[in-house]
Amino acid sequence: MNINWRYRYAKLSIALLFLIITMLQLLSLPGQFRHMRSMGAIKFWHEIFLTALMALIMLSAQIILISLWKSVELMAENNFYTTSSLKLLDRIVKALKFALICSVIMLTTILFQADDPGGPVALTALTLFISTLFVLTSLLRDQITSKVK
Repeated sequence: MNINWRYRYAKLSIALLFLIITMLQLLSLPGQFRHMRSMGAIKFWHEIFLTALMALIMLSAQIILISLWKSVELMAENNFYTTSSLKLLDRIVKALKFALICSVIMLTTILFQADDPGGPVALTALTLFISTLFVLTSLLRDQITSKVK
């Protein structure tokens, strides 16, 4: 059976995720924080701070998606267990670590101001998701390191 469709599907999914994340980064999230400030839920400086943190998390996601795109290309060429792949995984792990730090900062910032549990619960889920991806990707990097060296 031809497996090329899976590589194409993976690249299509990565491209669509990249577009959605870029849309969220540029349009949706700044508007959400502006709306929260207009409703009196947060102050102006919190809006700026939260918008910047979310932009950094989204930038991390974009870096991860670009690295995943390149990883899929290496897989399609049957060239995954190389130093190039290891460098891509290192980049993914670093971006996940950075996103995790930003997510924890955001969670602690919102946690003490929240009057509704929805935001903190959603941010807790996001933080756990990022931390799980960080740990799993670190383990994958370690496995590939043992194969490459």
